[in-house]
Amino acid sequence: SRRRHTRYIGDWSQTCALPIFANRRDRNSPDIEADARSLLVRGLASLDHWIASGPYAAGAERSVADCVIAPTLFFLDGIMPLLGFGELPGFSDKIRAYLDAVRQDADISACLQKMDSTIRSRLAQA
Repeated sequence: SRRRHTRYIGDWSQTCALPIFANRRDRNSPDIEADARSLLVRGLASLDHWIASGPYAAGAERSVADCVIAPTLFFLDGIMPLLGFGELPGFSDKIRAYLDAVRQDADISACLQKMDSTIRSRLAQA
C-alpha cells in the first residue's frame, strides 16, 4: 500500500540516505570511504526493494518520500562526481527509472534544477 511504502522509504531516508553524508566511521572500519561506500550499497539495495514501481516513490502520486529520495539520488548521481567522488555504486534499473520519472514532474524538476545551478555556482566560487 502507499502508506506502507511511504513509511519504509521514510525509514530508508533516516537510516541509509542521511548517514551517507555524515562524517562517521563504523567502529570496526578504519577507512571512512569504505564505510560510506558500504552504507551506500546497502542503502541503494534497500531502496530498490521498497521503492514502488512508480512513477513516484510510494506509487502513483507524489509523497513526502519523494522530497527526500529525489534530491538524495540527484546529489549522488549529479553532484558527487563534480566533487571528485568517483566509482560510486550504480543505480539499479528500478532506481534509475524512478529518477528519470520524477525528473519529468515539473515541481521536482524545478527543485533539482535549482539545486544543480546553486551547487555549480558555489563550486565555481570556491
